Amino acid sequence: MKRIFVYRDEIFHNQDPIFYILSYIKQHSNIKFTTELFDLSLSNIINVENSYLFFSIRTINEYILFEDIIYYLRQKFKTLNLKIVLGGVTIRFLDYKQILEYYPEVSHIVVGSGEEITIKILSEDVSEGVHEITKGIIKNYTLDLEYYDYIDTPLLYFDNNRCINSCKFCERYNIILHKRNSVEQIFNEIEKMYIKKYRVFYIFDNILNQRKFVRLLEYCLRAKMYNVRFIITGGYCGIDYEKIYKPIAKEWKKATRNDMPIHTIAVGLEIYSQDALNLYGKKITTEQIDNTLKVFNELNINYLFYILHGLPGVSEKSFFEHKRWIEENSKNINSVKVNYFQLSSLTYIYKHLDQFKIRLLGKKKISEMMNKKPRNDIDTEFYYYELFDEESNKYLTMDELIKKYDQINYYCHLKEKKRGQSFKKMPFKWKRLCKSSKS
Repeated sequence: MKRIFVYRDEIFHNQDPIFYILSYIKQHSNIKFTTELFDLSLSNIINVENSYLFFSIRTINEYILFEDIIYYLRQKFKTLNLKIVLGGVTIRFLDYKQILEYYPEVSHIVVGSGEEITIKILSEDVSEGVHEITKGIIKNYTLDLEYYDYIDTPLLYFDNNRCINSCKFCERYNIILHKRNSVEQIFNEIEKMYIKKYRVFYIFDNILNQRKFVRLLEYCLRAKMYNVRFIITGGYCGIDYEKIYKPIAKEWKKATRNDMPIHTIAVGLEIYSQDALNLYGKKITTEQIDNTLKVFNELNINYLFYILHGLPGVSEKSFFEHKRWIEENSKNINSVKVNYFQLSSLTYIYKHLDQFKIRLLGKKKISEMMNKKPRNDIDTEFYYYELFDEESNKYLTMDELIKKYDQINYYCHLKEKKRGQSFKKMPFKWKRLCKSSKS
């Protein structure tokens, strides 16, 4: 019997992805194991053979937490017999060799979808080291009943495959095929969690099939599950929301006297300029952006627009078109999150620097992307760079670029500040909604 240790901090950090990986192992292998939780006290860590510590790095701050765990393990044990398996979405942007150099206690690093490779790791069918998952098929699975009490917000998806847009500023991930889930499968999963008092559900599709989502809401209506709420990552402006959402919104209002049960829908807007959208292969139009904004406001849907400033190759015409739209709609936009373009080696742009008039200045260290200093500074896959600015007819550094965009950021900040304050409390808010709301 193998023992798998998973970090859990009741207040700040939950390793939800690990519990899904473990559910997959249970449902698609014959491996027998126990799951044991630990915190930084390491009080229940047992340093024996056939023991594993799984950790998912999803943010830069979780890298700091990983370092702390290793540091305390070194203090407690002279040698480690348990194996440490590292994964998470952020791991792909870090220098794997340097991680293994500073932390030789790590036996395996998994880059990409970890479901199948983790089975091989536990079966000892693969060597130690870095495993980059470039292809494969992930079978259907659901969160195991054992882990229902360990997560904050359940993750669901109809189709968690690669985004169809292939925008040039996005990272080019390897293609892993996840089996699609039907509406009936998703609803059955919600029903089981609803009994456990979960009320908020995270739909994690890259681009959500909105017709499937509407059918899911119809199932919830028939089951009188009126207080469910959905957080959607895969909002997309290239969809006729008026045609798809208005009928179900009317039906939901009639049955519940409330608006559609969307806690938040995140939409990658990036930039309001048709020339810039075409340049980056976004496959949406400014007219579709306007229609999406109009329908969301009419239906009182809580949405979050993601805007990407500092994109290379944006003309002055596109810059001022975007600036004008933000200024004119600053009172109409529900909420907005501004990010600055980060150049990584995984993007189309990196492979076509001359086309986008970019000059590299060197790699960023992980310490330069966080407030807290790490125990060991390592390289990331992000670069410092200069890009050519049409208005000033010269290359601008990132600091100079931020100053240029400050005239737009003022209007965005009015919305971002309000949203940012609520985001700080959101893990606690989600937990109350998920675990305490009564039918």
